[in-house]
Amino acid sequence: MKTTRLSALAFIFGGVFLSGCLNLTRPATAVQSHGLALEVTSSAQVQVNGPRFQINHGELELAGTIAKKPGASTTAFSHLDILFYDQAGTVVLDKPIHFSPQSLGHSRHGGRVGYYSLKLEPLPQSVTRIEVRAHDGSIAAPHS
Repeated sequence: MKTTRLSALAFIFGGVFLSGCLNLTRPATAVQSHGLALEVTSSAQVQVNGPRFQINHGELELAGTIAKKPGASTTAFSHLDILFYDQAGTVVLDKPIHFSPQSLGHSRHGGRVGYYSLKLEPLPQSVTRIEVRAHDGSIAAPHS
């Protein structure tokens, strides 16, 4: 009986681990994240949730989740702009990235949450703040 319970627990833990529900990436400390401030701006289609600094394979990384906003038609043509600001509030670097899966909540069986990550090293010296901004439009199109 005890062996059956132990096997069941091992099976459950293994399933959780393999499904990616168990996050083994540790959060970055304030020193590791260079004291950077972090902001989010959602769009009409995309809700930006839970951005965080983390250490992944020894490197600083920005990661988080997004969701389709209630009533939004699609996220298929949306992306994220990662904006790096200096102390004066000037954008010194703009890195557009995709989240995955690209189209959320398209069907009953589709994913409800998208994920993104971006390696941050090397960082420009003057950066004091990072903004994760959702953008409803082509990643290649000019941004306003």
